[in-house]
Amino acid sequence: SLVLEWLSSSPTNDQYQLEDLKPHKNLKRLTLRGYGGLRLSSWLSSWLQSLTSLCILKLDNMPNLEYISNEGGGLPMVFPSLRELWLKKLPQLKRWWNDDVKLQSLPSFHCLSKLIIQDCPKLVSIPLFPTLEEELMLDTTSLKPFQQTLTMGETPLSNLKKLSLVGIDELKDSIADEIPWGALASLCVLKLDCLTNLDKLPSKLQNVTNLKELHIQRCKVTALPEWIQDLRSLEKLAIRSCPSMESLSGLPEGIHFLTSLEIEDCPTLLQRCQKETGADWDKIKHIPNLSGQLSAGKK
Repeated sequence: SLVLEWLSSSPTNDQYQLEDLKPHKNLKRLTLRGYGGLRLSSWLSSWLQSLTSLCILKLDNMPNLEYISNEGGGLPMVFPSLRELWLKKLPQLKRWWNDDVKLQSLPSFHCLSKLIIQDCPKLVSIPLFPTLEEELMLDTTSLKPFQQTLTMGETPLSNLKKLSLVGIDELKDSIADEIPWGALASLCVLKLDCLTNLDKLPSKLQNVTNLKELHIQRCKVTALPEWIQDLRSLEKLAIRSCPSMESLSGLPEGIHFLTSLEIEDCPTLLQRCQKETGADWDKIKHIPNLSGQLSAGKK
């Protein structure tokens, strides 16, 4: 395991410092934080195939980094043992490679299980990640890598269990409807957060038959669709900071499979869910676990 952290960044000096470092080829964990260079060193960008044991890579708080690799996209393998990749606070990162690699030439991570991309607003191209199982988080970044991966053959992302889409301005209703949600056959947890251009839940979401948790937060969604009752595996529904949400009209009265409902900071919805007097109380009174601001009303 190797952690390198720069407390103050200088693009030129940081780049030279990292260039002189050549870690052991059996390195399993690598974290770089606060690096100020425009690109990573040759040992990381050119020796991709030599770091065959690397399992976890974290790049964090690099204000100037524009790309990760000097090589083209035609590499036969990209970190063949990598299981976790974290890309956080990389505001200038545009692509994995310094040249523009066409979609049909993009290589894939072969055993990546967890991918976290956070605060990388310019990032539009990385190796594809069809094998994800544990988690995919896209937070304040582009949707393109996700869309590109979904175009692959042989059921990409069919084993993914948790998906978080946060602060993605390009995710409008029309774009959300184009996502082949049914292909995410193993998806259990879905979090939709701060999607300011999403006014309704995408209809194809009803094809995610194994979904157990649905979190809707800081969105403009006004109502739950009627097809929500078709998500027979759904156990937990959380709605937070959605002032436009007006009712639980999509929930049938006495829905039997939902065991947990959380509502926070949704004034109109909370009023309709007030114990005994709320218009939607009969829809939710049987749910065993009412949490958030609902919990006070059930006492």
